[in-house]
Amino acid sequence: MPCIPMIYKQLQVFLLTFFLIPYVHSQQRETLIGLHFSGSVMADKLSTANVNPGYFFSYTSGINRQYDYTCRFGSVALKYLSKTETNKTDRLLHQLDISGVRRFSLYNYKLIPYVSGGIGAGYYDGHIFPSFPVCAGGRIRIVKDVYVNAEIQYRFNTGDAPGNYFQGNFGLLGTIIKRKYKEKKQVPLQLTPVAAHDERIAMKRDRVHSDIIDSDGDGIPDKEDACPNVPGFAENKGCPYPAKKDTGYTNAVQRIQLKEKLDAIAAQIYFKVNSADLSASSRQKLNELVIILNEHNSGKLFIEGHTDSTGSSPQNLLLSRQRAAAVLQYLHQQGIAVSKMQSNGYGATVPKTTNETAEGRAINRRTELKWQE
Repeated sequence: MPCIPMIYKQLQVFLLTFFLIPYVHSQQRETLIGLHFSGSVMADKLSTANVNPGYFFSYTSGINRQYDYTCRFGSVALKYLSKTETNKTDRLLHQLDISGVRRFSLYNYKLIPYVSGGIGAGYYDGHIFPSFPVCAGGRIRIVKDVYVNAEIQYRFNTGDAPGNYFQGNFGLLGTIIKRKYKEKKQVPLQLTPVAAHDERIAMKRDRVHSDIIDSDGDGIPDKEDACPNVPGFAENKGCPYPAKKDTGYTNAVQRIQLKEKLDAIAAQIYFKVNSADLSASSRQKLNELVIILNEHNSGKLFIEGHTDSTGSSPQNLLLSRQRAAAVLQYLHQQGIAVSKMQSNGYGATVPKTTNETAEGRAINRRTELKWQE
């Protein structure tokens, strides 16, 4: 039979299409293939005597919950009378098209009516022509993943086509791929640490394992916990340890250490003779003082300037005040608030030792740094 090789080639094209198309859309809900038998009637020869038999293969894949696309490839045996022949013979009209489908699911997807429209091409008697099919039909699920399909189609053909025709189709569809649509992910409820802790306590309060209940969630059962509603320690029978009383020892040690640091820095603050200009080495030591002051927020720094007895008393008093103010000004330039400091000068009125010797006068020419909480 001359039609057998042509049918075999059509089947090859259909199988190739079947393996390629699934990669076009990766989120379809249902993918089906089908075999259909058709009866076609030319639009200008509407008569049961002029029905032309045919068949086609179909491939349908879901786009979303309401739309599919369908590819069809098949043939129709048209009866015609050529100019040189006196008897009617059959020739195949081959058709290939792709259509968009709008479906309406009823009765939990058991009945699925639909309408479709698309574009395609036909081949007949050595000529290729464009074709525009429109269709209405439906499919009914008879068993799981198997449908009976029936539809009526009208094909608008142009060019060298034999004409427009109606086509009634009946066939079987089988599901080969089923995929769920992607749903929006629900963001899990984020609990704050306190809320999460309370949630864990509530869950543990309601959870009973072998009659063991742990209300405060500290890992110690209530029957062994002396403080069942307060998280505690096993060594203390499930209770928290009491806060230690401050004996003042720690603060006293810190004050002594701070005084030693201030005295060490003050001993290395030098000025030029009869001047309030800080030396470069003095500025480096004051930079260390800035770090210490930034670590102590509560308290105040007192800066005292002292001289020996050389010179007049008014001159010594003014110079000592200028030197103390120079230290305060430098610390302020490094970011220390003025409200956190106070400077004053005492001239030669508060000596540490005698001014009768050169060694004593050197000790009395000094800057003192004192911290008060």
